[in-house]
Amino acid sequence: MHIKPTPMFCKLVAFAFLICFSFRSAGQYYNQTPEFIKANGVWAFPKFGGLNFNGTFTAFTSQIPDRDGSASVSDKHTGDLLFYSNGQKCWNRNQTVMPNGDSLLGNGSTFPDWTVSPQGVLIVPMVDNPQKYYLFSMEAGGGWGGGRLNGRLYYSIVDMSLNNGLGDIVPGQKNILIDSSLGESMVAVPGDKCDRNVWLVVHTMDSAIFKSYEITAAGIASNPVLSHTGNQIQGRDTTLIAGWLQVISRAYSNSFMSISPDKKLLAISAGSAKLKGRLNGQLLCQFDATTGVVSNGMKIMDSVGCIGAVFSPDNSKLYALTEDRVNTALNPSACYPPSIPGISTAFIVYQYDVSVLTPATIIASKFQVFSSCILSGQPKLYNDKIYFPQIEYINRINSPNLPGAACDFQYATIGLNPDAYSYLSLPADVIAWPDADTLVTKRDTAICNDSLTYTLHPLYGHNSIIAWDNGSTDSIRTISQEGIYWVKYYDTACDIRIDSFKVRITRDMPQQGYLGADTVLCNTSEAYTLEGPEVNGASYLWQDGSGRNNFMVRESGQYWLQISKNGCIVRDTIAFVYKDLRQDLGADTSLCRGEAINFVLTARSPAGSAILWNTGATTQQIVVNTAGMYTVTVTDFPCVGTDSIYLDDQQLCECRLMMPSAFSPNGDGRNDVFGPSVEQGCVIGRYNFNIYNRWGQRVFNSIKPGRQWDGTFNGRPVDAGVYFYEISFEAGTYNKPFNKKGDVTLVR
Repeated sequence: MHIKPTPMFCKLVAFAFLICFSFRSAGQYYNQTPEFIKANGVWAFPKFGGLNFNGTFTAFTSQIPDRDGSASVSDKHTGDLLFYSNGQKCWNRNQTVMPNGDSLLGNGSTFPDWTVSPQGVLIVPMVDNPQKYYLFSMEAGGGWGGGRLNGRLYYSIVDMSLNNGLGDIVPGQKNILIDSSLGESMVAVPGDKCDRNVWLVVHTMDSAIFKSYEITAAGIASNPVLSHTGNQIQGRDTTLIAGWLQVISRAYSNSFMSISPDKKLLAISAGSAKLKGRLNGQLLCQFDATTGVVSNGMKIMDSVGCIGAVFSPDNSKLYALTEDRVNTALNPSACYPPSIPGISTAFIVYQYDVSVLTPATIIASKFQVFSSCILSGQPKLYNDKIYFPQIEYINRINSPNLPGAACDFQYATIGLNPDAYSYLSLPADVIAWPDADTLVTKRDTAICNDSLTYTLHPLYGHNSIIAWDNGSTDSIRTISQEGIYWVKYYDTACDIRIDSFKVRITRDMPQQGYLGADTVLCNTSEAYTLEGPEVNGASYLWQDGSGRNNFMVRESGQYWLQISKNGCIVRDTIAFVYKDLRQDLGADTSLCRGEAINFVLTARSPAGSAILWNTGATTQQIVVNTAGMYTVTVTDFPCVGTDSIYLDDQQLCECRLMMPSAFSPNGDGRNDVFGPSVEQGCVIGRYNFNIYNRWGQRVFNSIKPGRQWDGTFNGRPVDAGVYFYEISFEAGTYNKPFNKKGDVTLVR
């Protein structure tokens, strides 16, 4: 068994997770950036109204005459006014009409008093050219004269590099028709692509269909994304006035659209001139800034006079403006300032909590913020406050994120110049992208015995990679040669990053498994020398922190060696297991003849091992009662340990000795010699046998068992008579000492 960890640099895969947003951080939405605040800080609106929020707040007189619809844009860095338009003319920062800035089609171009709309004008910066802007102008659809107004949408292109930097509409790029049969509302929403895109969202006049035109560096898409949000508000109705003047009421002919700061919610107000519920109301939808799809429409207000709506900065509240008939005689507080008692039209601001997208919950949260019988126009969110135009003044909600009365509605906050008043609208928002920073990162990268696969993973469907050094825009690049490479891409804040890396190739790094297979050492306690491969110029690191290319293994465990060279790191691991199954049953044993046998033999058996005796037993111990050979075998794969012991019960532990009292050395073959007679099989040691005559002279000596006296001395027969003997030896298995003295009679 071999453990093969993947080398850290054998194949390097670098993941750059690029999450692209149109704003710099999750806590700052697109309409809260410093660039957006500057670009939208100068307001020019009808009638002759002008406000400058950049620097010291001032009111000024614009050149926009009566009625609705305007857009103005300022430099996103300095806050200086660039130009503004009411959809019929375009004025430069000096408040003079651009040379090609008149005779625009769209907002108010057919009947100036009746074909204007609060959202009839929109300015969108070009994605790929900060000097150029799209100027959209929409003809209001609707009602008078048999419905001859067709809700046409046009655009022209303003180039600020023309007319000595004062800007002008580009010749040949003016009054270009995009679509028709549209309601009078439109809004521009920044898309979710780091390379910048915009959704121009409009609505059909009668049916419940949104159209989202994507604007990219390639221009305006010819085919919009269509979204059907349900049939809650749709249709048309026709009325004759005085029997001859035909008035056509269309569901979205009088409409106003708003997008939440997080770009996830879209509200559209439908306020038809007819008292028909199916033609009126406030619709709340969800919006997908990636696809341009509007979905899940829910009707949260059913009123004939839905004028407009705007979201709070934190997306949790929706402020809806509606008009309704009230009797101030019965309800004096219905109008502020107080009006003459009687039937009046009240303009009412309601707050809805839209943090939970359940119609019943939203409707139940309805709170009346303000009511006035003075004409009020569509609201505008700017710099975390909400503004409502009201003839000579502009009202303001100071804390729109807070619920109920805590939102702090302030009446007549801003006064206009004496010759100006706000009619029904304030200028449309202009998208202002934050400047993308370029961040350069350099580092060395190693390729080890292989090629380098460098992978960038863009999320949300964007192609976040701008380019590699070879011009490729693929998300994957395989590198097999040394050199310097770079890739340019967008990071999470949509800043441009250039990642440069120097690639070095090291081809002599060892392959996986260089330490060999896991090893089991059987029946030994000796150290094992583990050798690492020789790699010139490499550094070595063992698991204990040592830095040699070999390691002495002395016990079971996991051992790893990491080899590093030129940024390449490869590590291999090997397991060593010591298994000592050696057995020791003891030395062979001899027992005295006739002695009882009772031995306990014990095997060494580590956990997990198997035991087998030659008796067939598998227990750790056996009891032995008979002599013989006993063998044990202990197995723990792949190791085996065995030992044997022999038990002998035929040993003579004590020997019997017999000495004759007389002998006759006469050569007749009977009793011719004298000596001890020892029990057969007895082992004799340290033997010494002496015989003396009566004078004490030694006549015989032997140290060899079995050599006996033949009755001679110095080769001559001795005289008959009594002789004395002395014998000593060690006998038997236990070498028991034996000593005996006595006499013997020699007979002739």
